[in-house]
Amino acid sequence: VEKTVARASAVGEGRGSVRESQDNPALAPMLYPDGPQGNPVDIPTYLVENRIIFIGGKIDDTLAAKVVASILALQSLDPEKDIKIYLNSPAGQFYHVMAILDFMSMCPCDIATVGFGAVMGAPSLILMSGTKGKRYAMKNSRVVLQKPQAGLQGSADECNIQAREANRNMQVAWEIMTRCTGLDLEAVQAEMDRDNFLNPEEAVKMGVIDAVIE
Repeated sequence: VEKTVARASAVGEGRGSVRESQDNPALAPMLYPDGPQGNPVDIPTYLVENRIIFIGGKIDDTLAAKVVASILALQSLDPEKDIKIYLNSPAGQFYHVMAILDFMSMCPCDIATVGFGAVMGAPSLILMSGTKGKRYAMKNSRVVLQKPQAGLQGSADECNIQAREANRNMQVAWEIMTRCTGLDLEAVQAEMDRDNFLNPEEAVKMGVIDAVIE
């Protein structure tokens, strides 16, 4: 048994409807962009078809691979049309975030970024790395600048190796923020020295984003 629960108005032309199964609410809702008699499309697929990529939760290897695959597919379909990345991420493993940034930088499309909820730590580098002029945050979101996290364990020699790698990652994060914000290195180091919670207006002033979505 199915019922219409909402109208699709946020994306596309708003002609379709979203349906969920009462018998199995664990199933993903289906979108009917051509009306109730049309072919069903799951919501994640519909968003990607509209060149929207969602990053929600901690960025791990699985999520990073999905984001990279989506970027590659969308640039292949149309290398001149914008891609939109929506971010709500409380954390991210540094190397997996760098994987996403590498493919963002080589993508010929403009990439708009939109932060909502909380964008904390390494994922904030994705937010600020969008195409300049197309980096946004929702009015009640928070952007948190942090040093890359490091957990040292093992022998003294192994801890020294891990410490060197942590320092290298911190240098990379500084370089990215310097390039994206226009701040000098000393200012970037000061801003990222401790957890730095920014509201959207402060993020605009710092050059992390370009505008606030009201």
